[in-house]
Amino acid sequence: MKAVISTLEEVDESLRGEYEKGDDGRFHVKLEGSPKGFVSGVEHDGIKRKVVEFRDTNIELLKDIAGLAGVQEASNIEPLKIKLAAMSNIDPKEHAKLSAKIKELEAGNENQPDVADIVKTQVGLAVAPLQEKVDKAEKREADAILRANRALLRESIGTVAAKNGARPDALSYILDQSEHSFEVTEDKVVAKSGIFSEKDPSKSLEIEEWMTGAVKKYAFAFEASKGGDPPTKEGSRLTVRDGVTILKNPTPQELGQHSRDIAQGKVQILNTE
Repeated sequence: MKAVISTLEEVDESLRGEYEKGDDGRFHVKLEGSPKGFVSGVEHDGIKRKVVEFRDTNIELLKDIAGLAGVQEASNIEPLKIKLAAMSNIDPKEHAKLSAKIKELEAGNENQPDVADIVKTQVGLAVAPLQEKVDKAEKREADAILRANRALLRESIGTVAAKNGARPDALSYILDQSEHSFEVTEDKVVAKSGIFSEKDPSKSLEIEEWMTGAVKKYAFAFEASKGGDPPTKEGSRLTVRDGVTILKNPTPQELGQHSRDIAQGKVQILNTE
C-alpha cells in the first residue's frame, strides 16, 4: 500500500477511502495521530515548519537504517518504505537554504530594538516642549498668586497701621515686620501656624492685637501721639527694643560709618525729612 499517490486511481477502489488529499495536491495515507516531524502553525512564512519536518524525518530515518542489519522479516521493512516514499520530494539543497534563512531571521529578531523603548523615547521628545510650557505657565501663575497675596496682606496691615498713626516713611518697615506673623489663606489675612494671641492662647493672633504691640515695639515708626514709650535717642540713632538700631535721617558720613552694620541688617535707615 503506497503512502503517497498522485491520484486515487493508482490504488484499488476499496482502498481509496484510506487516503486524504494533502496541501501538496497529492493523496496521503490516513494515519492515527500526527506524523513525526510535523509542527502545526505557520512560522516564519512556513519555513520553520518544513525544516523541523525535514530534520526529524532524517533523524528517524537514520535510526531505522542503522537497524536494518538485524531486520530479517520483509514486514519490518514496510514502515521504512513508507517513510522513504514520504521523503521522495525532499531537496537537500532546499533544506540547506531554508535552514540558513531561519538562522538569518532569528538573528535579525535578536538585533531588533525594543519597540516599547522606541515609542517611549519618541513620545518623550514630543511631550518635552509642551511640558516645558506647562511648567513655565504654572510658575507664572504661582508667582502671580504670591504677589497678589502679599499685596492683600500689606494692604490689610497697612490700613490698620494708618489708623494707629504709622509714619508714612516707616510704613514699609512695619509691613515687613508683619509678614513674620501673618499670611494669606483663602484670600484672608490670618496668623501663621503656631502664632497665638497673648490674651487668649487658644485663639490665633489678630491684626489689631499685633498692631497694638507694634506701636510699642516700633515706636519710632509711629507719630508721637500714638507711639507709646519713646525710644532711646543717641544723636541721630534710635535704639529699638528688638535690638535693631535705627539710623534716623543719617548724613552721608554716618551712612559710610555704619555701612557694614546696614549690610548685615543690624542697622536700618529711617528718613523722616
